[in-house]
This record gives sequence, structure tokens and C-alpha cells, in this order.
Amino acid sequence: MRNRTKILTATAAVGLALAPAIPADATMFVINDEFEFHDEGSFDDCGFTIEFVYDVVGSTSIRTGKGDLDTAFFGRTKIDELETLTNPENGKFFTIEGRFQGQDVKAEHVEGSVFRFVYHEVGQPVVIRNMEGEVIVRDRGRIAYDELFDTTGDDVPGGVFVETLGVRVSGPHPAFFADDTAFCELAGSLLL
Repeated sequence: MRNRTKILTATAAVGLALAPAIPADATMFVINDEFEFHDEGSFDDCGFTIEFVYDVVGSTSIRTGKGDLDTAFFGRTKIDELETLTNPENGKFFTIEGRFQGQDVKAEHVEGSVFRFVYHEVGQPVVIRNMEGEVIVRDRGRIAYDELFDTTGDDVPGGVFVETLGVRVSGPHPAFFADDTAFCELAGSLLL
């Protein structure tokens, strides 16, 4: 299923990497930096035209690690998002809402500037509603990502993603496990 959350989170992280640095002995790098994002357009990946309007608001904070983790940055992000998908031929639509928080909960120095991070995402990242407002799909609970990340050893947030070591899903997350075919079947049932 289309996952704009990952794209948005990456975009926010890149923006934060450009924030001005503060002294290395400070704990907080960025506190409650708010952001908004808007996108709209259309796509035809499902065999018919779907127009979308996507809006998100959120906030993020970043703190620096200490000791062996002084070049690791721990992020916390809160996101509220809404996407409306419409068939322009008949006006039918459905919405995809997301309301969740993500946080780096643990880091372990591996070697050089490479760290193993554990990131938790909790809340309801996907709630799909039909035109009548009835819930069709709801993801809720926690997703824990175990990833390797190269901070490049500098004193600002950002770096290079290396690899995902594992993902642990707690709670029902049907959309998380859905693929593009499942998304198109759902879209067809709601928009045609």
C-alpha cells in the first residue's frame, strides 16, 4: 500500500539536518520544530485516474546522545495526516488518515560512525474511511524498526541509512502488510 509516512519522515529528517548547530554539550538540538506539508495531483497506477490531496502537520524534536553516542541524534516526531483520494469521473472518494508518534528509543554504537537504532512508531498510522465515514481499514499499535544508520560522525542530525535489520509489528496492521495490488483492489471497490 502507498506509504507516504516514510517519505514524510525522511523529508522532515533532511530538513532538520539543515538546522543550525548548537554547542556539543547541549542535550536538545531541536525542540518542537513544527512542520506542514501539502501535496496534490493524480496517478493512474490502478488502471484509472485517482486524484489526491495530501496534508500533514507535525512537530519534531531532536536530542543529542552522550558519551559513546555523542554523534547519534535521537528524534521524536508527531504526525497528523489526511489524504483524500477521488475518482474525477464520478466524484467518489475515500480518505486515509494517520495519527501517530515516532521515537528513537535506543542506539548502540557498532563501529566508526555507524549506529544501530531502534525506532518505535505508535498510534494509528492508517485509518481508511469510505465516503460515508465508515472505517474500512485501521492500523493501530506499535511498529519497532531495528536499523543501521551512519551518522557520518559530524555534530549535526542526518546521515546515511545503511540497512533494516528487522521490523516487529504489535497490534493489527493490515495496511502495513498490504501491497500495491491490495491497494488497487481497495481503491477500485471504493471509487468505481
